[in-house]
Amino acid sequence: MAKTRSHTTIPHGLGAAGMLEFFFERFDTSTASDSELDFLSGCSEAATLQAFSFASLASDMACGTDQARDSAHPGACEHAGARIDHSTLLFQLAGELKLIGQMMHIASEADWCLRQRLSDRLKVERFRRDQTDEYSSREGA
Repeated sequence: MAKTRSHTTIPHGLGAAGMLEFFFERFDTSTASDSELDFLSGCSEAATLQAFSFASLASDMACGTDQARDSAHPGACEHAGARIDHSTLLFQLAGELKLIGQMMHIASEADWCLRQRLSDRLKVERFRRDQTDEYSSREGA
């Protein structure tokens, strides 16, 4: 009898993390608005929620694996009523971890760009202020 899986395995790079990576590589942070970068920097919050959800899922799967070890079906466990083999679970876990990592990377890059812009604006503002102060002191002399 042929071995069947309840979930298909997504080829490397074609999952949600691969899609995010594809689009972010083509996203020009230098021309993005502050609000666009602010939105992307907020991905860290979404990634945190994703990580907590992932931890709960992994815990549930570990309990299922523990139960399967005691049953007549070694090498498989049940999750949400469906039998899933361990390799499928590990591929799903790896995909989730990669997605969380990609979200954190995007958030970090966007946050860095926003901070760099703020730093550059402050430098320009200080320069203008210094120039105005210098001009005012020459006028008063």
